[in-house]
Amino acid sequence: MRKLLALLFCLVAISAYGQSSTPPSAVASFNTRTGAIIPASGDYTTDQLTTSTSGSAPASGKIGEVISAAVTVGSPGTASGSGVVSNITSVSLTAGDWACDGNAGILEATGTTLTEEVGWIGTSPSAQPTAPNAGAQYVWWGSLVGANSPMFGIPRFFISAASTQSVYLNVKWVGSGTTPTGIFGAINCERRD
Repeated sequence: MRKLLALLFCLVAISAYGQSSTPPSAVASFNTRTGAIIPASGDYTTDQLTTSTSGSAPASGKIGEVISAAVTVGSPGTASGSGVVSNITSVSLTAGDWACDGNAGILEATGTTLTEEVGWIGTSPSAQPTAPNAGAQYVWWGSLVGANSPMFGIPRFFISAASTQSVYLNVKWVGSGTTPTGIFGAINCERRD
């Protein structure tokens, strides 16, 4: 009986709608065009979807634009003491929605013992965010002794910037002994809107 009622309902709906070839909410005309409306160049105030067929990156201000910065292991930044935030690098983003990710590493000295390592992407060059930092934070606990170079990925960090905004790649180590000889890593941000 339920199947019969469902079929009857469908037939009534089709007969009520079947008299017109255009759905009631369809656009009949746009920018002097009528009939089947297909978006065309000039329909939007900015062409955000302009892409390249040559393999180059999208232009500044376009969806897919990438801004990145890196500090290499061959020329590392200076590590702060145990429990102190160190800024590896940063990027300056223009207004829009961005997705940033990266990696960070610490160059241990021979006499360094690491018991905690934390890395994150955020909008402060010196303050550690409250975990989980919207998922854009890496935390490691354990015991790592001397002359290692642990490196870890930083999960994606989303930011909606109303104006120009700096975004930072930071790291903090906790341990004992000699201060690590350096810090290194990269941050990559892609425009989403």
